[in-house]
Amino acid sequence: VGAENKAKEVLTAALYSKPELLNRALAGEAVSLKLVSVGLLTASNIFGKEGTMVEDQMRAWQSLTQPGKMIHLKIRNKDGDLQTVKIKPDVAAFNMGVNELALKLGFGLKASDRYNAEALHQLLGNDLRPEARPGGWVGEWLAQYPDNYEVVNTLAHQIKDIWKNNQHHKDGGEPYKLAQRLAMLAHEIDAVPAWNCKSGKDRTGMMDSEIKREIISFHQTHMLNAPGSLPDSGGQKIFQKVLLNSGNLEIQKQNTGGAGNKVLKNLSPEVLNLSYQKRIGDENIWQSVKGISSLITS
Repeated sequence: VGAENKAKEVLTAALYSKPELLNRALAGEAVSLKLVSVGLLTASNIFGKEGTMVEDQMRAWQSLTQPGKMIHLKIRNKDGDLQTVKIKPDVAAFNMGVNELALKLGFGLKASDRYNAEALHQLLGNDLRPEARPGGWVGEWLAQYPDNYEVVNTLAHQIKDIWKNNQHHKDGGEPYKLAQRLAMLAHEIDAVPAWNCKSGKDRTGMMDSEIKREIISFHQTHMLNAPGSLPDSGGQKIFQKVLLNSGNLEIQKQNTGGAGNKVLKNLSPEVLNLSYQKRIGDENIWQSVKGISSLITS
């Protein structure tokens, strides 16, 4: 029940992010809502309980998206009164480990990919070969020949390439390569992207920063970076500014009393570290973003 309630909260937030859809729902229409959920948990219980959390989350999405099922949500209308609205949610639910346990030691990869295969078929159709024409939600979107045809096609190709070569199982210079592109693709096809980790501040915050870095870079260069590529010096400057100024340090401080992202670590042996020193490219900024996170337990 707890996981289902959280999933309903996500659907409520997703509806608020679509004002036109929200107005139709408040007018009494049963609206369809597409959501791409990207979990950033390591689907294993060997260290902690994230494997169980992933199962609970996936079960909640499955329960809320039974074929033909209508969900009733309580939403505040323009007068501030609670009103029941009806939505038909369609959710492509992914999960991918992005920490050292997953990307360096291989924990939880198979368990996650069982869910990911199904969600990829929803998003991209049954033929996941990189050269295949996209089907699924993406195919439906591309059939309209939208203005963003090229971007959508490129992201779809990159995602299928990552999947085919299991690049999301390794850091490879870019820990969030698949998660980030799934969220970007969702946005481009007018679905709502959502992502979460355990506490909602460290991995979630880094995902937010990686997406912003890539989108700003794309606006400046009109090129999407290849999966697994380290940012060049211009890309590093963008990343540094995003990490310091996009609000995530403030969210971390609000949650724990101390600003700093736990994704950034100095582990021994060094081979266990993710590639963030190389991605950020400035030791002082790396330390600023890390902050006092290593002293915080939650």
